[in-house]
Amino acid sequence: MNRKTLKNRSETFFFRGIGPICLLVLLLVLGWSNLALAHKVYVFAWAEKGKVYTESSFGDRRVNKGKIKVEDKAGTVITTGITDDQGNFSFTIPSGVSSDLVVKLDASMGHQASWTLALKEIQVAMDPGDSEKNHARAMAKKEELEQGPSFVRIFAGIGIIFALAFLGSKVHGRLIRRRTKRRKDD
Repeated sequence: MNRKTLKNRSETFFFRGIGPICLLVLLLVLGWSNLALAHKVYVFAWAEKGKVYTESSFGDRRVNKGKIKVEDKAGTVITTGITDDQGNFSFTIPSGVSSDLVVKLDASMGHQASWTLALKEIQVAMDPGDSEKNHARAMAKKEELEQGPSFVRIFAGIGIIFALAFLGSKVHGRLIRRRTKRRKDD
């Protein structure tokens, strides 16, 4: 067998073997990625004017009647509650808080999320002068988290998939050439 025949065989293997499979996997990943993001639950918490406010959502849809549990770093439950129909829950910061607070959301059917509210943020919220800056910073962070993956990351992932498929076809071509060379030598 000559090199041209081997090259044609490896190209045929890629386009008839690996190629369609890679294309199918790519279509499935892209088609279901929005469904996966739609079921990811988010909880976001910020402290302002002596209170902690939370918002809970499935991206663009709010969590209705989600269970909220607030614990300190040691695991001691500070408070519990239920989100309203807009996914909101708030509570007054208890006096004597000496560690970060962890806000845990159980939105039913296994959908869970948590948010750690730093002690520094809580202390700033107790000082009314810094409350506006803290709120603006918290809202910017919330919007960043809800954006989802960028097009650059999506296309980078697709590029990696194609690079791996290309690498696989090259390795397979080498294996075929080695087998053919061994048979020819024998």
